[in-house]
Amino acid sequence: MLKKSAAIITLFSTVLFVSAGDLNDTQLAVLQKQLTEALKKSITKEQAQERLRQLDLYQKENPVRPFKRGIQNRVPRLPMALSKTSASAIERVLIIANKTLYENSTAREKIDRYIQDIRAAHNCEVILETMEGGTPPQVKGVIKGYYNDGGLDGVIQIGKIPEAWYESDNDPTTGRYDKFTCDLYYMDLDGEWTDIDNNGLFDGHTRGSGTLGIEIFYGRIDCTTMGNYGTEIKLLTEYMDKLHNYYMGNVPLNKAALGYLDYDWRTSRNYLNEIYPGSDQNELIRWTENNPPVNKSDYLNNRLQKNYSALQMWCHASYNVHAHHTGGNSSIADIMNTNPKPVAYFHDGCHVSDFAAGRGRAFLGGAYVFNKSPTALMCMSGSRSGQWLGLMARKMFQELAKNTCVGQAFKIWFSEYQNTSEERDKQNFIGWNYGYNIFGDPMITLVEQVPVSIVQKAESALQSGRLYCSVNNGTIDISYMIRDKSPVTIDIFDISGKLIHGIHKGVHNSGIGKTSVSSEIFPAGSYIVVLKSRAGKVSERVFIRD
Repeated sequence: MLKKSAAIITLFSTVLFVSAGDLNDTQLAVLQKQLTEALKKSITKEQAQERLRQLDLYQKENPVRPFKRGIQNRVPRLPMALSKTSASAIERVLIIANKTLYENSTAREKIDRYIQDIRAAHNCEVILETMEGGTPPQVKGVIKGYYNDGGLDGVIQIGKIPEAWYESDNDPTTGRYDKFTCDLYYMDLDGEWTDIDNNGLFDGHTRGSGTLGIEIFYGRIDCTTMGNYGTEIKLLTEYMDKLHNYYMGNVPLNKAALGYLDYDWRTSRNYLNEIYPGSDQNELIRWTENNPPVNKSDYLNNRLQKNYSALQMWCHASYNVHAHHTGGNSSIADIMNTNPKPVAYFHDGCHVSDFAAGRGRAFLGGAYVFNKSPTALMCMSGSRSGQWLGLMARKMFQELAKNTCVGQAFKIWFSEYQNTSEERDKQNFIGWNYGYNIFGDPMITLVEQVPVSIVQKAESALQSGRLYCSVNNGTIDISYMIRDKSPVTIDIFDISGKLIHGIHKGVHNSGIGKTSVSSEIFPAGSYIVVLKSRAGKVSERVFIRD
């Protein structure tokens, strides 16, 4: 049972107690039934009504406004593939930016730079669309238009865009009426979503002509949700600057993951460490009876001060506090003031990302993203009760291990997971899983990255007809551009002009070429890479260190 702060009336999460090991469908059904009964007992009617009152106020404060579309701009892929991508590479993404926000010169500069960053990091096409107002079906219509005309991997929302809502008269996890924001609506492009009472909130979801699974991912960079901590422009500038710092290669990815399991999850299996299999920097910390290491003080002062690349905490929560079993609650202010160092957060706790309940002032998930920390970039959690990331998202963590970006990894996992819901109790599945959202940049990867400065220098070199050479992890990588079909030879000379090694010889069509050679066969020192073709000779110096 949860401890309720006298100063905070909130809807807290469920009681969850699972034994170690994978759950089959029968075990999962039993567990969900137990959790449902526990939740109904742990939340008072007054707490549920207070949260709904906050949501009602948010909706009144954000009425439907006229739909306006502004700029539509396409930034094509790079003319070469220098970026290291996963098997689940990104081909095309859509950025939907609030029209008024993008008209601000400071915001526009930051958004345009972000477009170039993700284009270089993923070698993908980026489409920019500005809009404001309207209804979720109108926004989704734009998304589907791009998806049907050339495909789409995901959408990144920047600024305020109308959110979709889902409601249930008899919510399976509470037994009461409930409603919540539902980003899955924008991710499922071929299912059918119904609004039977025509009140603007969806109340049904079927496969329609397609599947229940999602076709794209959806991420939110919306600073209007954290108004207590600064203006939208100020918070966006700070966040985009640290995001650019990440893409420039200045945020270390330490291959360290922390699973942090509070009392009711203390014996649960946790799969977060599969992002970094075999890493001796992974940690799994469970609540224990004697001198419990899992508590408010430890979390704020120790765990959030370590440079984990990924952190997953299972802890009771609401939109404004983590309710630790030991040591009290961690508030929004606690998180903001701590300046947390981990890069990506995967939180299993009810309403951690319930930004609507925060009514534009502040919410817990946003505190992990829009803070002063130069390394905290993304929080995946949910807007409602439930969330099963630590236990059910094993496939997502395995995808992240392949250097798949966060949004794409979520899509790969959840689409398959969601399609199995018809084999189970569909209403229970909705109750536990339909609130997932990603705050912050869904394009980040957590294993490695090619700094975009390298990619952009390479693009500039190639476009001007020069070689681009780099030495990484024992390999000399050489990229070049051939204007017209030609015989090509590539050799390495020492600084005296003596031929040291012949790298490549052959006939190339026009376009980008790549080759490589081990740097370990050369003594440390300076060398000259020379390419000869019909067009002439170009060279580039490389330096090999011990």
